[in-house]
Amino acid sequence: MAANKSRKPGSPQGASAKPSGSPTKRAAAPPPSSGTSGVVWLVVGTVLAVIAAVVLVVVFTGDEEKNSANGDDVAGLEQFQPVEVTGAPLEPMSGPQDDGGDAAAPVADGRSFDGTAERVPAEGEPTMIAFGAHWCPHCQVTFPVIVDWMADGGAEAVDVVAVATSTNADRPNYPPSAWLSDIAWDGREVADDEAATMASAYGLQSFPYLVFVDADGDVQYRLSGEVDTEQLDAGVAAITGG
Repeated sequence: MAANKSRKPGSPQGASAKPSGSPTKRAAAPPPSSGTSGVVWLVVGTVLAVIAAVVLVVVFTGDEEKNSANGDDVAGLEQFQPVEVTGAPLEPMSGPQDDGGDAAAPVADGRSFDGTAERVPAEGEPTMIAFGAHWCPHCQVTFPVIVDWMADGGAEAVDVVAVATSTNADRPNYPPSAWLSDIAWDGREVADDEAATMASAYGLQSFPYLVFVDADGDVQYRLSGEVDTEQLDAGVAAITGG
């Protein structure tokens, strides 16, 4: 009788032995946890929030710069000054240009931005009064034209006065004192009061508004809207007899 073959205790009968040297099978790596994904999205969200904040700062800073004139230090300057007017107010214009009807101009006693007393029109002198608002785009076009015209001698023998009126700190190009400084305004300057008393007395309806007054204090020419040097010359001729 053949002898029974011995087997290793605990081994299943008939199981073949594992070949030596075979690589050991490793367990698959677990997928990234939801916690790791959350950290990544948190970092991305933080970066985007920082970028958005920077953009908002740039945008609002740009708007603030647009709302401010760049001129010299305005410390000690007042953008509104008291105004006292004597005489009858002028009738409003019926069009962009008229002869003023030879009406007597109201006399306004006001002040410049630094508080210097100013009378408009100048007593005994032909006077061109230019009403403007710092936020008015048409004034931004016309006032530099007047500056260049004056520099070229267009206003010889004429007193030229800029009246800053309808001033509003919430509107662009504020304050008017800096705006006039920026464009190198070379005439007199008067700050109207908060009620626009001087502008109302002169019949202002739109900007810019130019009133030409002769040496006797009578209105001879008025312009409203953007103007050119030919119109300015015509106004001067009307009040000087030139």
